[in-house]
Amino acid sequence: RMAGLWPLVAAICYSTHRSPPLRPRSMHQKLCLMRTLAVRGGKTFSVRAENETLRRAYVWSHHIYAKKKKREIPELAKKLDLTGFCSTGKPGFIIVEGGEDKVKRFLVTIKRWPWQRLIVRLQEDSDNGRAFGAFHMTGAGGGEKNDLKEVRRIMEEAGIGQHFETITGIADLRS
Repeated sequence: RMAGLWPLVAAICYSTHRSPPLRPRSMHQKLCLMRTLAVRGGKTFSVRAENETLRRAYVWSHHIYAKKKKREIPELAKKLDLTGFCSTGKPGFIIVEGGEDKVKRFLVTIKRWPWQRLIVRLQEDSDNGRAFGAFHMTGAGGGEKNDLKEVRRIMEEAGIGQHFETITGIADLRS
C-alpha cells in the first residue's frame, strides 16, 4: 500500500503545478505522509488523524505591536489548520488549538521571531473538541494597552475562562 502512495502523490502534485514533497525514505516518514495527506479530486488536503491529540497552547507576550507579527500569526495559524485567537497590544495573548504536532510547529516558529518576552504559560490536551471555530485577531492598536476584560470575555465564551488567571497572571478584574 505504501509503495503505491508516493507515485499518486507525485502525479497529483505535478498535475497541479506543485513540486512534490521529498520522497519519504523511512517507514516513519511514510506514515506521516499518509496521515497528513488525503487525495480528493486531484488536490491535496491536510487532515487531522482520528487518533491525533487535540492540543491547546496559551501564550503570553510582553506586547504584540509589530505589523509583521499581526500579519504572520493568523497566516501561520491558517496554514497549520489551527483555531484560536490573538489579542494584540500590551500584554499580548495567543491561544491556539489543533493537532499536537501542528501546535508544536506553531510554537517553534513564533519562538524564533524577535520578542521582548514570550512565555508559553500552559499547554493542555483536550477531549472536548475545539473551543474556537476559526482563528481571529482582536485587541488594541499599536502602542496601546490590551483590554483584559475583552480577553476574559472571549475565553469564557469559548469555555476556557478557567485559564484566564494562568495566562494573564491576574486573579480578579474589578469592574
